[in-house]
Amino acid sequence: MKNRIIDNMSCADEWQLTKKTVSRIERYISAGHIEQERYVSYTLFEGLMLAHKGEKTHQTHFYITEGDDPKAVVKNALDNLGRSVSDHWSLPKSSSYETVELLDENALKTGSLDKLENDIEQGIARFKRYVTYASSELFSSVTSIEIENSFDLHAYRQYSNFSAYINLVNDKGRSSDIEAVVKKPFLKEMNLNLVLPDYAVFAIESGDAVSPPEGKFDVIFMGEALDTLFSYFIANASGKSLFEKWSNFQLEKPVAESADNLTMESVALMPGFAGTSPFDENGLALKNHVIIKNGIFKQIAASKRYSDFLSIQPIGDIRCIRIKQGRESMSSLYSGRFLELLRFSTFEPNPITGEFSSEIRTGYFVDNGKSYPIRGGTITGKIPECFKNAAFSSNITKRTNYIGPKGIKVSGIRVS
Repeated sequence: MKNRIIDNMSCADEWQLTKKTVSRIERYISAGHIEQERYVSYTLFEGLMLAHKGEKTHQTHFYITEGDDPKAVVKNALDNLGRSVSDHWSLPKSSSYETVELLDENALKTGSLDKLENDIEQGIARFKRYVTYASSELFSSVTSIEIENSFDLHAYRQYSNFSAYINLVNDKGRSSDIEAVVKKPFLKEMNLNLVLPDYAVFAIESGDAVSPPEGKFDVIFMGEALDTLFSYFIANASGKSLFEKWSNFQLEKPVAESADNLTMESVALMPGFAGTSPFDENGLALKNHVIIKNGIFKQIAASKRYSDFLSIQPIGDIRCIRIKQGRESMSSLYSGRFLELLRFSTFEPNPITGEFSSEIRTGYFVDNGKSYPIRGGTITGKIPECFKNAAFSSNITKRTNYIGPKGIKVSGIRVS
């Protein structure tokens, strides 16, 4: 199939073919019983063709699955080649890649799902008087990616992934179910027996949670809240935002007022991160790069396409980040009156303005040492203003695509 597709693409000025194969074991559990377990496997081909006309590049995509006629699909894509036009850009040339650990030998073994199931039971064992383990969905998968292009580029990686979606229900009768989502490349890092006690406590305390007080407060972001806290900085540091002229960043300029304690590194080569890869979706070789240093924008994170648009060296888009730890201990951050926030309905700051408005799902109001669980209420603010003199903990945590301070304390968050 692959060779037939390539033969039909060869008339384009440049072409790229990506073969993605996914194999996965799925287990669905309800009320302590396995309702269904199945094995899923599929292969998908994605093609990209470029035609250069003067200073412009025409491009077209296509997808091929089992049963499709490659010749017909490629012909249809070529017929649409003139519909997408951009400034001139070219695919990456052949390159060497870093070696990085991506595959867990325990993947695709039913024993791995047995371990996850046992770890769930251990994690909530001492909370069973208060919390019901309602259901879960457990997955173990192996994905292989193979990229070839017209410049004799050949890139291949195979990686594993483990996922658990777990629903816990507070037995007090109040609507206070909690969904725990844990995703890791390696089985040993899932640690559901260590993670679930926290979620069990969230479920228990949510039954007694009250609405937060209104006004302006200091806020400590922790847990799930860290997953998207830096999305504004990631978006504004991208080649896409710089080329489209909506980025607020300028090279060698501060990314926000008084944010000189912020250092952000793009870490493509970090075993244990879901986004770890020696190359990007076009086969561009990836390495770790400091994007923001002491609050100063140092490097544009651009794919080959946007680096060609901007006439800069490509380093690839940001896949995972490392934030430099601070000097504050967690105990020193826990002073005065503040909110400790861990989970939101959604938390996606606007990439252009940095504004956010998010409903609190799990958090605590801390008033001079006394802590009260809170739920509901909305926080609003702007990321650039929040990071003025933000305090970063010296304690480190590792999440799906983030490694950095366990707690980050910011000021001036409005709660309503």
